[in-house]
Order: sequence, then C-alpha cells, then structure tokens
Amino acid sequence: MTIYLARHVGSSGHVFAIDESAEKLNVARQNINKTGLRNVTFIRADVQELEQLPSKEVDIIFFDIY
Repeated sequence: MTIYLARHVGSSGHVFAIDESAEKLNVARQNINKTGLRNVTFIRADVQELEQLPSKEVDIIFFDIY
C-alpha cells in the first residue's frame, strides 16, 4: 500500500509509513527503494502513541489492520 500511496501523492506529497515492527518497515523500505520513490518517511512506533507525526501536515490517514 505504501508504494501505491507514494505514487498517488506524487512528488508534491509525502507518505509516512508507521509500524512497530522493524522487520515490516525494512521490507517496506526495500520495496520503496526498488521503485526510486523518495517521498516516504519510515517511523518505527506504536501508531496509538505516536507524537512524531506532523499532524498539521496530514490530509489523510490510512490505517491497515492485519
């Protein structure tokens, strides 16, 4: 989903990929790196306790429960 979102927002937008799992973030980072996209920031955190996200800059949040 991260690749889709990063392509959708384009170079003028930005995606924050957040997960507690370092392993899942590493897989997502590797997949993004293969595409050449540079508009993704990876954050290892519990999304329910997240304070790092610049909330004033966020237009939409996509939350995937797996």
